[in-house]
Amino acid sequence: MAGDAGGLHQGDVLSRSPPTGKTSREAVRTMISNRNLRMWLVLMVALALAGCVGSEGQRRVQEANDLLSTDRLDEALAAYKDAERMEPDLADAHYGEGLALYQLQRHAEAEPALLRAVELDPEHALYHVYLGRVLGRLDRLEEAEEVFRRATVLEPIEPEGWRGLGLTLYNQGRGADARVALEQYLAFARSDSDRSAIMQLVRVLPAAPPKG
Repeated sequence: MAGDAGGLHQGDVLSRSPPTGKTSREAVRTMISNRNLRMWLVLMVALALAGCVGSEGQRRVQEANDLLSTDRLDEALAAYKDAERMEPDLADAHYGEGLALYQLQRHAEAEPALLRAVELDPEHALYHVYLGRVLGRLDRLEEAEEVFRRATVLEPIEPEGWRGLGLTLYNQGRGADARVALEQYLAFARSDSDRSAIMQLVRVLPAAPPKG
C-alpha cells in the first residue's frame, strides 16, 4: 500500500503558510487552518502597525513572509537567513528557512532548519507538521509518524497534523490506523481543498477492528 494515495503524498503541501511572530500565534493559526492567505496578509499588516512585529529580525521575517507568499522562494530564503543572522534564536526565521527549502524541493537541507525551529519552540504544532512532511519526503516514515503524532498532541484540532499522520500510516501499509487518523482530519478540516480526495481514500480503507 506504500506510495501515493489518489495523487496525495503525506509530504504534500497544500498551502504555503509563512511563519509568524509568537505574539500573534493563536490568531494566525486560525488563518493557516482556513488557508486564507489574503486575510493572513491583512492580519500581519495590522499586527505590524500595532507594533507586534518589533525587532529587526522579526521585521526581516515579515519581509521574507511577503516574498514567500508571492512564490519568490530564493529571495525569501535569503531574507530568512538574514533574520537568523540578526537573531540566531528566532524560531520563526528557522521555520521560514525550512519552509522555503521545502518549497524548493531541497528536503535534506530543510530538515536541520525545521529541527532548529522545533528545538527553539517545541510547543509549536505547525513546526512539527512541516518537519514531518520533510521526513516523509525523505522516506523516513517512522520518524515522520512520531513527529506528526506530537503535532496532534500539541494541537488536537489542527487538521494538518492528522492529515500528515494518516497519510504516513497509509504509506506504511497500516490502512486501519490511517483511517482513524484521516477521519480525525475530516472532522476538523471543514473546507480544505483536498477534503474530497481524503474522503475517497477513507472509503476504501479498512475499518479498525472492534476492541475487546
